[in-house]
Amino acid sequence: MLLQVPTKPKDDGFNELTDALKQCSSIKDSQRRKDIISFLEDIEIADRDTTSSFVIGILKAFSGIPERFDELIEAISYYDKNQQEFDNLIIVIKDIALKQQELEGRSTKKIKLFGEAELNNNTQNQSFKNLWNELSFILKEIEWKNVWNACSKIEQINKHRGIYLKSLCFTQNYELLKQLFLDKYDPTLVVEFAELLRPYNKKKINIWLNKANRDLGQNKVIYGKKDTISVVGAYRDTPLQRLMNTIKIWYKYFKKSPKVETEPDRNEDKSYYSPILLIIVEKFANGEEQDKLSVRGQLKYQGKQSEIMFSSNTIGEICYQFKDIPAIIKKYIDFLETDSRFRNARIDQLRIEVFLPLVELNCNFDDWLSSSAVNATEQLVVRYRIFLRSRERARKNSRISLLIDGWKKLKAFFDSDYSEISQASFAKISDKIDKFKTLHLIEISEKDTIDWFELEIYMQECPNLWGVNWKSSLSSSVNERMKFFQSIYHSGIPIAFWNWDDIPEGVEFEKKFKECLSKNSLDLDHRCEKLLELTWKLRKFAWGHDRTKRKQYPGYYLGMLLEDPEILPEEEPLQTIGVKQ
Repeated sequence: MLLQVPTKPKDDGFNELTDALKQCSSIKDSQRRKDIISFLEDIEIADRDTTSSFVIGILKAFSGIPERFDELIEAISYYDKNQQEFDNLIIVIKDIALKQQELEGRSTKKIKLFGEAELNNNTQNQSFKNLWNELSFILKEIEWKNVWNACSKIEQINKHRGIYLKSLCFTQNYELLKQLFLDKYDPTLVVEFAELLRPYNKKKINIWLNKANRDLGQNKVIYGKKDTISVVGAYRDTPLQRLMNTIKIWYKYFKKSPKVETEPDRNEDKSYYSPILLIIVEKFANGEEQDKLSVRGQLKYQGKQSEIMFSSNTIGEICYQFKDIPAIIKKYIDFLETDSRFRNARIDQLRIEVFLPLVELNCNFDDWLSSSAVNATEQLVVRYRIFLRSRERARKNSRISLLIDGWKKLKAFFDSDYSEISQASFAKISDKIDKFKTLHLIEISEKDTIDWFELEIYMQECPNLWGVNWKSSLSSSVNERMKFFQSIYHSGIPIAFWNWDDIPEGVEFEKKFKECLSKNSLDLDHRCEKLLELTWKLRKFAWGHDRTKRKQYPGYYLGMLLEDPEILPEEEPLQTIGVKQ
């Protein structure tokens, strides 16, 4: 899944990859190195005396078979999975793979994959691109190897670009994968691709297939029911053969006379009743735009998710200062409010999820929104349901998997007989963790002496834990803040609370906090919308007053991170933000 394995210091990514490999415990330990070699039976790797020479040997062994580099990762993960060093290794390998894909994509941009005929119907082509965008969101919920397995069964593309496709699937670079499917328009391949993926996400793939049949102008066929048919055969060959195939399929179908439904069950997708605007913020790390910030918006509504583009050929915007971001958020909101295409999208119920780099969180989230370049008479937090999300959690598949497990714990509590949320302080559980198996929420005070690694282990081992309450304001130290959030990421905790400032006497914060944090407010059928609504109203009330009075109200102090694995941004290469395509 690498296109080329760096083996010399002059090769791109060589130093980063060798450093990351040398940090893994399975590479450092001589006995474990022997196990690694035994796991890779048919690949000749000589065991060397030193860690550095062993790493060089590994790279040289895989230099002729870069597409099998994932086998090395699997061998290392046997010992190092869930370790920070292993996470760092995956990041390095993906970065190298993405750069190689970009170079390869440029050099083979004009390769003809699907024959000579192109589709000239722009309307249908755009419809097809929209369908791909919806499919790519489903792909991110499927293990990359299963996506690759489906790709490898489609001979028309795999025979030309086999290694390249595997690398794209590994990095989940579905933007470039789309280009391979769309360079020469052929709906057969994509429908076939989706059908191969059905075992891995049957519910959402069935919905997609039904929509594909409608939007591509094919016969309506409902997948997922007992008596259904596939019209994939109707796409193939000459127009006459396609017509004959369609007639044959429908003749057999109506001979059986099954019940045909024309619409998918609308109750299947309960998560997206209200529209959600996802604002994704990240910093350019290199190139001409280094240290500038990219801001882009995506709309999620009724299970569909798409990029919001102010112009037809530009994705997102670039800004120079962190304080300017809320003005761009307001620009996205205004666009949804005024564009006729969103007239029936229930924009009055719009929720905004802002994905921020957590290193930027050094002040009150609502204060940042209010003191920005937005019109001072129109504070975002007062008018709109706006919430904090983390960019870091959304970018790592391992963290997303842990978050999914965290939501399972949340659901188990919601379905249980418990009416009260079990809470205990970190000091109490540190020595008696076995007595706190039913613990739902752990409380941490700034007075506690925190061993962050120990805390992370406790959170992983408490089988019913889904929440953390940091009963203090966030540390001014970036390093300490990141340790707090990373301990949450690595344990999969979906809900975290903290204070934005010291709470003075006379403010009934605890009372309001308990009203928010109840079993009723979790409301998992609607993905905790009640909890979000309650916390927003508290914040709205406080920030609706002038600056001298805000600190009198509990909502001024409430900080909350509630992250949902079903609400994640579609990824876009950072270098495409703010650039005309």
